[in-house]
Amino acid sequence: MKITGQFRDINNNIYTVEIDNPSVSAANIVIGEHYNEGDDDDLLYFTDEPPVTIDFEYDDLFTVIGMHSATINLYARDFVGHLLYANNARSVTVLIKKGNEVIFDGYVEAGTFNQEYSNPYDSFTINCVDKLSTLKYYKYKDITVDNFDSILTGLGNVTMHDAINLAFADIIGAGHIYYDMSKGLTSTRENLVFDDIRVSEQIFVGDDYDSVMDNEQMITELLRYLNLHIIQIGSDFYIYDWDSIKKQNTQWVNLIDNEIHNTTPTKVVLNADTNASDGTNLSVDEVYNQVSVTCELNDQKTLIESPLDSGSLTSVFKNRQLYMTELISEGEGTTAFKAMQNMVLGQATDYEECKKVDWYLQWLESKNWKLYTSNGEQKNLYEQDSNGVYKNQYKISERLKQNYIEPAILSMGCVERQAGLVTDDSPITKLSMSNYLFISLNGNESREESTYMPNDSIIQSRSPIAEYLGANSGGVFSPTDDDTTNYLVFSGKMCFMPVQKETANWPTIKELAKDDYNWYIALWHKTVPSQNNGDGRYYTRKFYQIEYPNGDAKNAPVTSIGIHPMTQDKSNSMLEFKYSEDWEWADKRSNLDVLECELIIGNKRLIERSIEGSDKSKLQWVKLGEEPWATYDGQSYQITTFRLGINPKIGDKIIGGEFDIKSNMDFSANIDGGGFAVPIKKSDGVSGKVIFRILGVVNTTWDEVTRRHPSFWRHTKWYHTTYFVLAQAESLIIKDFKVELQTDAAGYNTEFKNSDKDLIYISNETHDFVNKKDDITFKIITQPTTEEAIRIGCSTAANYNAATNNSTGLPISKIYNDRTRETYKAEEEYVSQYYQEYNKPKIILETDVWDRPNINCFNIYKYNALNRDFITMGMSKDLVNNKITLKLREK
Repeated sequence: MKITGQFRDINNNIYTVEIDNPSVSAANIVIGEHYNEGDDDDLLYFTDEPPVTIDFEYDDLFTVIGMHSATINLYARDFVGHLLYANNARSVTVLIKKGNEVIFDGYVEAGTFNQEYSNPYDSFTINCVDKLSTLKYYKYKDITVDNFDSILTGLGNVTMHDAINLAFADIIGAGHIYYDMSKGLTSTRENLVFDDIRVSEQIFVGDDYDSVMDNEQMITELLRYLNLHIIQIGSDFYIYDWDSIKKQNTQWVNLIDNEIHNTTPTKVVLNADTNASDGTNLSVDEVYNQVSVTCELNDQKTLIESPLDSGSLTSVFKNRQLYMTELISEGEGTTAFKAMQNMVLGQATDYEECKKVDWYLQWLESKNWKLYTSNGEQKNLYEQDSNGVYKNQYKISERLKQNYIEPAILSMGCVERQAGLVTDDSPITKLSMSNYLFISLNGNESREESTYMPNDSIIQSRSPIAEYLGANSGGVFSPTDDDTTNYLVFSGKMCFMPVQKETANWPTIKELAKDDYNWYIALWHKTVPSQNNGDGRYYTRKFYQIEYPNGDAKNAPVTSIGIHPMTQDKSNSMLEFKYSEDWEWADKRSNLDVLECELIIGNKRLIERSIEGSDKSKLQWVKLGEEPWATYDGQSYQITTFRLGINPKIGDKIIGGEFDIKSNMDFSANIDGGGFAVPIKKSDGVSGKVIFRILGVVNTTWDEVTRRHPSFWRHTKWYHTTYFVLAQAESLIIKDFKVELQTDAAGYNTEFKNSDKDLIYISNETHDFVNKKDDITFKIITQPTTEEAIRIGCSTAANYNAATNNSTGLPISKIYNDRTRETYKAEEEYVSQYYQEYNKPKIILETDVWDRPNINCFNIYKYNALNRDFITMGMSKDLVNNKITLKLREK
């Protein structure tokens, strides 16, 4: 349904008003005509004075977005709210034209319609806003509570140009976006500055839904960084610097098609010929003796969120549950033998060297990680009952035990009862649980090339194991100076759990315990290794099939299948470490590769190349598509990955030992703690969205020394003395895993620096009076150099909200200003310009003028009585009287 109408001003110019509400199915209405045939009273009329006004005003020069509003004044006999009520910000469009020229393009303001209703006629006002005014009603990328998590995982870097296009996609219509070409990264790319700068989308989205910016906030932050402003004129949008208005810029570039758009600004002399009334008001604008800008420092210490981070973990199962019990009787003599039989039968024993250990688990999911199984995502394998309640948590334990190379995130903890307490049911007041990344191996202990499991093809088919889908949307990770090195530091612990040995599995041992003779014949002296004594121990496990968490274990079926938790029992440890050989070179390395990983940041890939004849490797950042090749055994391999491993000491056992992730830096690197540190230098130009995958577990062989193939799933040459490491392990268990971004701060000692101090840019100060402008905050910043950060006392860390050069991937350090022909740090240029504007009194002039073609917001106005020039801060147009009230500020 459309409502249209026309009126004439005092000079006989025709104005047209068009209101379109496509959600209403009704006949179109012409203002001033009957809209129901045969009804003489159903008219809409424009009021006599004034029917339409259009207004805009900047609060001050700091305001980034100049917005227009309009009022349409009507009266009617009937209630028309059902025709004109706007239920959202863009549901009812409004177009106002002077002749064929669009002078207002916007919408009926949502939820504001108000009409008195008393016969015969009542006047009412339709409040309208321009398209820029509606940006605040729409979140960046139309994010909602429901889609927040999915969008969060897909965030990356975005150019300013793409971000602007995204915000304006639904409102551009037939209009254009014109830019004054006042800023650039260099003096030759002023028309491409929005393409040349990219920023992290994390700036606009934040950490939760309440932090998501609306499009008005997003556009404000983008333009404020470049000290630009935007206003809508008719259906077009203009982005400009105040200096462009003062210097009467004539050329603009259309951001949609890169075509040049020309304007012809003039200087308008305000005199008796232009004056529409005798009233002119003068006042003095606000004066500031100091201007400062505070920059938010959003460091990105956690670059890849850990899959074990409790804050990101959820579970479809409402609680943990008992899933396994270990029965242990140390020694092999009669007392230990009988104590084990009593425990199996559930009877008391006073033997002090036996114990029962109950293990609890809860299966978890990380919103930031996707784990791959042989049958799809883990979460799709969970069972639900008819009420939608998840059940049979134990089946996932069984599944891991039955399948090779399957990952899971789980929380595990145990309760241990000693000696005579094995039948004690007294309550346990606390159960400590820990989170683990569990990768099933289920090695069959074979040493034969034809039968060992998991074999090459299985390892390859299970790749990748896990992929990071977290919220890191890609900031800038290279430092701003050549003296600083940032580091991506991987840390945590790994353990190859040995294939667990048992005296007998649960179904067998339970049956044997019922008869003393069978018990004796089958199990006497059948101990397994123990780290507590040389005689070994009697040992078994029972796994519970409990349907729901907190279910009763006493009546639950018990089996002999399930995963084994991470323990410190080294009784089954094996494969003594001496050194590693990369492929079959003779270079001796003191670490053991465990996980093959892929890391891509933006357009750069991390690769690891071994240095022949050395115990070190070379980490490199290479451009995607330019990865190097290497040759082994007559075949060429492209190097696209790096490895995470462990640092066992000579003599340590590979299987059964818990090791820190290998460290490749000492304290001299000037970074905190140990771990595998990946250097990132300025020359690497690393920035952008982070992609991290664990491709698989390295198929290492052991034959006095350990060896690996360049393709992680393949094995090196086999000999009859070879052990396949994965075949000797039940699982690989990882805990305390984290990835942090650190910096060496160019060698500065940062221990005593105040890293929480704000980054503030401050102008000069006059002492004539005290009035400081200090409420401006930049959410997009220029990354300070290490020397600057140390001098100021703020954090030396890389910040994800730093603007990045789209071509080089490096932090932006300077912006070229074409109006001043100078290059500045963006924040410094901002402070300098506004200090110059506001440190001395300037006149605000308000006057009424006749509406003529040369009266617009891009012209300079000269007031002869004061012999001063002015720029436009606001306009209020009374269309029918052809009059404009100008608010001007001294140039």
